[in-house]
Amino acid sequence: MGDALANPKSHRGADEHGWTEVRIKKPPVKGPSQNHITSFYVSNFHSLISVHDSRNIFLKFGSITDVHYSNMKDSSGSTFAFVRYKGAKDSKEFEKILDRIKCRDAMLKVNVAR
Repeated sequence: MGDALANPKSHRGADEHGWTEVRIKKPPVKGPSQNHITSFYVSNFHSLISVHDSRNIFLKFGSITDVHYSNMKDSSGSTFAFVRYKGAKDSKEFEKILDRIKCRDAMLKVNVAR
């Protein structure tokens, strides 16, 4: 699982659009409890961070249902991902906490996904 985000070709299982889905333990819960799952857009990954390392960083902050890494770059040239947390009741406050994550020498940029 040490695939580097800097090398999009190294992602196994990427679909035709360059997305790689990483499931953690269980699939997202369907039904009424779905309201407690919040998606966050995360960018500005360090070029040498691995998928495994970044997932471990996110796990420190709560229960993750899944992570979608993109092999594409955002408008600033950064690799990005969508991270879904279960139980983030106040998404704006949780966003502020996640927005302070430092990954190697880079501060991650985190926003509640639209």
